[in-house]
Amino acid sequence: RLGYGAGYYDMTLARLREQGPVTAVGLCYEEQLVRKVPAGKHDQPVDWIVTEQRAVRIDR
Repeated sequence: RLGYGAGYYDMTLARLREQGPVTAVGLCYEEQLVRKVPAGKHDQPVDWIVTEQRAVRIDR
């Protein structure tokens, strides 16, 4: 997810993950998939990416 740089999505997801397991799913079109995305130290990863063609489990 590309936001506006305030980190609200990442802060919310981090707080939820402190309380227990959370599965984060990202949605995009197949043509938007890339092999690697630059990430900062506060960025929260997704566990799955779902496109109109498939679901991809992200192994970390």
